[in-house]
Amino acid sequence: WLYDENPYGPAIQRGVDEDGVRVAHYALIPQRYRGPEGVVPAAFSLHAVTRTGTQRKGYFQQLGAEIYEEASAAGWRFSSGVCNDKSIGAVTKYMGWKTPGPLPVRLCVPMHTGSGVTSHRVDPDLLGSERFAELTAGLDDFPVEHWTNSYTTEYLRWRLACPSTEFALHSSDDLVAVSTTDTRFGVRAAVIRAGCRRSRATMVDRPVQVTWPSW
Repeated sequence: WLYDENPYGPAIQRGVDEDGVRVAHYALIPQRYRGPEGVVPAAFSLHAVTRTGTQRKGYFQQLGAEIYEEASAAGWRFSSGVCNDKSIGAVTKYMGWKTPGPLPVRLCVPMHTGSGVTSHRVDPDLLGSERFAELTAGLDDFPVEHWTNSYTTEYLRWRLACPSTEFALHSSDDLVAVSTTDTRFGVRAAVIRAGCRRSRATMVDRPVQVTWPSW
């Protein structure tokens, strides 16, 4: 699903095997990002891993150089990604990445009663429905000053079909949001993954910009 069914094309990926065992892997999946001048092809970097005992062999830099070159040749403009503390030093020092710092995370207790918000469990029936097309139409119809994800109906149908995650789609007259759940230290919480202002002419000058985190 992640590597082969993306509507923008297959992933660019490389792997290294030693004695029939996969010891390193790295991939870029195609994305579309939208800036002030429009939508451009780009990538999301993920699954850069090396097996214990092979971290000092330079596989990360080798595979990175190969997939970056292929992506550039394919016209992909840039890549984004989310690193853990162990990886951020390597990607900025050796791979030329830049970081704005840690991702901001906010915790809050549920305060809203849900009035005026309709929620849908995301399943194949919803993804294939006209209602889903209505809810996701025009989510790119607002001006931006910086790069942001380009959310089209086709893309969201694929993204929300992730076989390992359950999503919910929430809508009001003004907004569309996507959520999932996560449990840490025995505490179950809702995680807001994305939120976009619905397309209406009177709302274009009051945009809400949200970046989808790690894929």
